[in-house]
Amino acid sequence: MPGRLRHTNEILVLLGDNTFAERSASQAAGIAGRRAIYLDEKIAASERELSCLERRHERAHGLHLQAEERAGENLVDIREPYESEEEEAPASAAAQVVHAAQAALAAQPQPPHLGLVGSAAGSAAVSVSKAEVVAEEEAPQRPPSKFKAARMRAREGS
Repeated sequence: MPGRLRHTNEILVLLGDNTFAERSASQAAGIAGRRAIYLDEKIAASERELSCLERRHERAHGLHLQAEERAGENLVDIREPYESEEEEAPASAAAQVVHAAQAALAAQPQPPHLGLVGSAAGSAAVSVSKAEVVAEEEAPQRPPSKFKAARMRAREGS
């Protein structure tokens, strides 16, 4: 049985991500040409980057060789004796500065309602005089918000 060719001008073209499109022969040639130009540009950029990396490698290798040549020269390590007394002196000076700052803060007068009274156990309690409490109670107060007023009414009703 003799065969026949049908649709000889139609070609399936891969668009990407396993997607194909049916194009004419001239359209398929245009797509292939654009892809070739794109790939040529990528190859040229890769070759430029490769040559740049090769030059950097050559410079680094040259520096390594120079360092090996100089290694044979008379090199001397710099050594300094370690003395712990020198390190302790600045630490004690810093401690003196901290203690002086704490003493200055303690010497500053504090308002009576914020003054702290230390106990023998080291805990602190706020010292407030009775006159200050009365003065705060007599001070004008803002009216409560709607939410707070509703809560207060609910508590009074229960």
